[in-house]
Amino acid sequence: MSILWVQGVVKNGQVVLDPPLDRPDGTVMTVMDYDPDGDPRPQGPKPNLTGEEIEEVHAFFCGKKDKALWPEFEARLVEKYGPWLPHHRRSAA
Repeated sequence: MSILWVQGVVKNGQVVLDPPLDRPDGTVMTVMDYDPDGDPRPQGPKPNLTGEEIEEVHAFFCGKKDKALWPEFEARLVEKYGPWLPHHRRSAA
């Protein structure tokens, strides 16, 4: 049996998924209350960017800062927070 992670909202006592699951009628599913802190899926590190770092990221993505400077900025973040993006983790292995 495999675990399928989907998110839904309870409406009138029923779990409503958007988009609906591609499962045949009559498929038995187990619905569990979700606690993000108890999520058993592997979680990578989550950087806690400062306000200044968030503004700098915003400047890069809005074109207000030269994209040629991004690798240097990204290297500073990796040095400070560790390998927090998938491509960082691959290169760190």
